[in-house]
Amino acid sequence: MPGAGASAVGLSMEVEGDGAGVVVGDDALVSGGVWIRNHDMHAIHDLATGARLDRPPVTTVLERHVWLGQDAMLLNTERVGMGAIVGARALVKGVVPPRVVAAGTPARVGPQRPGHDRGGACRHRAGAAVRRMRGGHAVHESITRTASGKCKNDITVTLVVGGGCFVY
Repeated sequence: MPGAGASAVGLSMEVEGDGAGVVVGDDALVSGGVWIRNHDMHAIHDLATGARLDRPPVTTVLERHVWLGQDAMLLNTERVGMGAIVGARALVKGVVPPRVVAAGTPARVGPQRPGHDRGGACRHRAGAAVRRMRGGHAVHESITRTASGKCKNDITVTLVVGGGCFVY
């Protein structure tokens, strides 16, 4: 369930596990091509003992005001802390602390304490589109500038029914 003012462009989510899920906080910004998987794709077991070696599926929480960069991938990520930025094409597992930048593959957390905002003339129109994300509907949103510099929104609404895979 997305938080107030959250927006996503081209987000894909795969959710597995009883009681596990994805929680998106207020004012989260998810760029195009982002993948969020609350699991490691396949369970990995020790051949001798049968013990599971990887973590079981978790609930992934994107806290308020996070920014996931273009093509970032979150695998079995438990939490992205408030105000954190995940860089473009970063591969994240585990926990990203609040107000840091996590970048690279695998992602490394830098010491920065960044601030960010959506900026630009398109900001308020994006918020209006996101408010329509209710009742199992997902908004596909693309905001571009026309040659005259005006904002143009291309919005598609998709109803997600059953299963655990949500594609935005």
